[in-house]
Formats: sequence, C-alpha cells, structure tokens
Amino acid sequence: MKNFKTFCYSIYLDFLSFIRVKIAVFFSLIFPIMLFLIFGNIWGNGSKEYIFFLFTGLICLITISEGLFSIGPVVKDFYSSGWIKFIRTMPLGKSFFFSSFIFSRIIFFEFVIFVLALISHFYFDVNPFPFYHKVIISSFLGFIVFSNLGLIVSLWLKDSSSRAVSNFLYFILIFISDIFYNINKEGSIISYINSHLPVNNLVNYMRGNEMNWLILIAWIIFPVIILKCQFKYGNFTNR
Repeated sequence: MKNFKTFCYSIYLDFLSFIRVKIAVFFSLIFPIMLFLIFGNIWGNGSKEYIFFLFTGLICLITISEGLFSIGPVVKDFYSSGWIKFIRTMPLGKSFFFSSFIFSRIIFFEFVIFVLALISHFYFDVNPFPFYHKVIISSFLGFIVFSNLGLIVSLWLKDSSSRAVSNFLYFILIFISDIFYNINKEGSIISYINSHLPVNNLVNYMRGNEMNWLILIAWIIFPVIILKCQFKYGNFTNR
C-alpha cells in the first residue's frame, strides 16, 4: 500500500513537471485543439463523416508526437546526463521510476483525447463515444509503437541528429497517411507504403475499417528487439 501511494505521488510529480513546460503543453493540448477547430470548420462543411475522420486522425497525430518527442529524448537525457546512475540507487529502483514517468505521460495523453472527444460531441455534434473503446486501444498501441521508435532514434544518434530524424519521421508519417484527408488510391505507391506503416492501421481500427493486425504487431515487437540490443551493447553517455 505504501509503495502504491509513493507510485501515485511520483506520477503526480512527473505530471506537474510536464505541464510546467509551456511548449510541451502547447503542442500536446492546445495545438491539436486548434487544428480540430480550424480544419473542422474549414473542411467539415457539416460533414459528420469528415469530423469523425479528422478526430481519429488527430488522435494518431498526437500519438506520433507524444511517442517521438516526449519519451525517447527524455529517457536519452537520463542516460547521457548520468541521472540514471542516481535513479539506480533509489530504494524503489529504476523500473518504478520509469513506470511512473510513462504513466504520467499516458494520463495527460488520454486527457487530451477526452477533450477532443468532448469538442467533437458538443461543438461539431458528432458523437465519437460509441467508438471510444477502439480509440483508447488504438491510442495505447500507437503510444507503444512511436515511443519505442522515438527511443531508438534518440539512443542511436547524437542529440542534434536525433531531433532532425525524429522531425523527418514525424512529417513523413503525417503527410503520407490518412490523418487530415484520404490520400490513398488503389494500386498507388503511397497506398502500398501506408499499408505497411502503423499509422493507417491505427486510424483504420478507430474508424472501423479493415486493418492488418500482423503489421501492427510487427511494429510493436521489432522495435522492442532493437531496443534490447541497444541497451545491451550501446553507450549513450557521450551522445
């Protein structure tokens, strides 16, 4: 019971430290709300189908952003700054510390999704809550995939290079996927690429469309294998 209270308090402290970073709050909360309101009013034109399409796309957009930028670089800093050595001396250990850190991010992440769902329901008159269980499952799976990808990039490259590569991946995943609009055409190269990336499989699951679970599972498993090798053989202190 004492450990549970400590765990909850640690989540609370991580949560406070995160929301005090104004730029992180802007891109994690304010920015997706702005995009939803702007694109929904410009391109929605009373189309409930597009509002739901945009709602699910923005959730995947937040998932990519949180995974690539809020997990990997922070964990990398723990290693490169030597803070991880101090964490290992704490009574509750490294696993406890990282678990509370991840949970604090997930709580804020799910809060943002709930806010977007409320805007969809009360402002655009599109009720996403019948699909909310799929939204939660998809967002959680996406959080795992993109957090691992962000961590791989951050550990593999130096700070300046990792930020550039993460930004490149972020924009590529956004603009070749069905986040803001449907860009797939049957038989096109983009459609073929998208079918093997996690983004469209995640949004298709939220939208109740056909998706490939094998590809999504592969995107969950293989990054974990790469990370295990990185942690076993890598040296991150000088990167």
